[in-house]
Amino acid sequence: MKGMVKVIGVDFSGAIEKGRKSNTWITEGQLDGNRLEITGCPHPIKRDDLTKRLTKPDYAVAAMDFPFSVPLAFAKHWQPHAREMPDLWSAAYELNAPKCFRSTVDQFAPTVADEVLRVGDMHVPGCYSCLHRAQPNMVPMTFEGMKLLHVLRKAGRFHVPPLPSPTTDSPVLLEVMPGAALAAFGLPNKGYKGGAKACQLRQEILDTLSGASGIGLPNLNDCRRNDYRELCLKYHDCLDSVVAAVVAALWYNCDAAFRKPSDKTVTAISRPTSTRWASKETLGMREEEAARLEGWIYVPI
Repeated sequence: MKGMVKVIGVDFSGAIEKGRKSNTWITEGQLDGNRLEITGCPHPIKRDDLTKRLTKPDYAVAAMDFPFSVPLAFAKHWQPHAREMPDLWSAAYELNAPKCFRSTVDQFAPTVADEVLRVGDMHVPGCYSCLHRAQPNMVPMTFEGMKLLHVLRKAGRFHVPPLPSPTTDSPVLLEVMPGAALAAFGLPNKGYKGGAKACQLRQEILDTLSGASGIGLPNLNDCRRNDYRELCLKYHDCLDSVVAAVVAALWYNCDAAFRKPSDKTVTAISRPTSTRWASKETLGMREEEAARLEGWIYVPI
């Protein structure tokens, strides 16, 4: 039987940090079986402090909401000799200039129609390309996230699926998408971040997240600790970090309950009824081969 472990959920942001303000949120919890007790309070955290926290390998899984890599076609444009994600993380870290990265993206995808999906994105309804232009935070979030992963990889032995694990007990760094997880749980996954019904939808998510996910959240629903709920109701980034922590708990308990890249050959690069395409270079590749360079969003089945 598995013992008690720490898990972490992160809602990451690539937005410029001003002073003490950060749009990145972190939720930590102690997982005991199917029971996840949030420790401390979910809170905003600056990127440097997040890096320091994640470098301390006292947790089992950290589920993080940002693209871990880029589509193969863009990788070939930017770093043609890259073979796996760490090659691109290193390139991002050495570049260390968000404007230069954005300029490279603009050269590759000058219009919305030129945006490209990753193979794994094809399986996640509503998923945008990490080159997405309409959402100004997407490209810098991808860039800053890859820099973070480079630092973590250099600092210790972490397991980033689908790359091989360096050791059997390496902490897992998992790419997740809270909205996709909520959809998998059968909960509202649109409109809860903004709009007239946002507060109502967040309330519904908080009331049903435990039952829908199968992960008990005792102090999230404890009326004596309603500060947790108030934060989630006020800040959708906070709620997303809690959902990410739940996904981290599910992965630790049973990673087989997630859709993973398979050894099947990529035969289609367009989603039904979508104008978005994956890289044509992935045709004929195995999913797991493409995912080792592009990354993969892990969504509970």
